[in-house]
Amino acid sequence: MSVVRKSIAVCLLAVLVGYLANSGLFRPIDVEIVSKDRMAIAFRRERGAFQNIPVKYEEAYKTLSGILSEDDLNIGVSFYFDDPSKVQQDNLRWTIGYVMSNPTEDLERTVASMGFDIIHLPLSEAARTIFPFRTQFSPMIGAMRCE
Repeated sequence: MSVVRKSIAVCLLAVLVGYLANSGLFRPIDVEIVSKDRMAIAFRRERGAFQNIPVKYEEAYKTLSGILSEDDLNIGVSFYFDDPSKVQQDNLRWTIGYVMSNPTEDLERTVASMGFDIIHLPLSEAARTIFPFRTQFSPMIGAMRCE
């Protein structure tokens, strides 16, 4: 292998490792128990491979931009209902959504008209994980690391 090919290979490897690092692959996942007031979550039910999560988050973000605040759009929520080792990828059930910090009836009606379901969660304790959402692969990396 020539010096030029080796240099190109090293550069490509460095770019790949840098991209994965920026996506959160090497970042610690913080998990904490928090007490939350009643909250509302705008979400969509999805079915399919977990690889589709970044695309669906991006679609939801674009749909809800200008309707929800930027703070709300920084708090993504996912629920995973199936074990990927026991269920075929095409049949995996999951949701993606965003927390609505100050929901009003008008806001909920607007969000619901865009194909989102609204769920109200009562005051409770919950496990919260903090993971960066920097690239479209970040949610997938976070979900795989939390298995």
